[in-house]
Amino acid sequence: GYAPPGSRQSRQPAVQVEPGIYEAALVPDEPGTYYVYVQSLSQGLPFRGSPALVLSVEAPPGGSAGH
Repeated sequence: GYAPPGSRQSRQPAVQVEPGIYEAALVPDEPGTYYVYVQSLSQGLPFRGSPALVLSVEAPPGGSAGH
């Protein structure tokens, strides 16, 4: 199937792993293109002001994920 862009969203808080270094887990549920945005209220970076990190996820060899 095909999901239109922006039809699914996941929001997760980042966890500080070192001073000034944060991480959040992203586990795509199917192949496709994913756009990742961040927000930092303490740094004055709104969600809509964040540049997109574009991820391209492919099906594993020999099969398709999520089907």
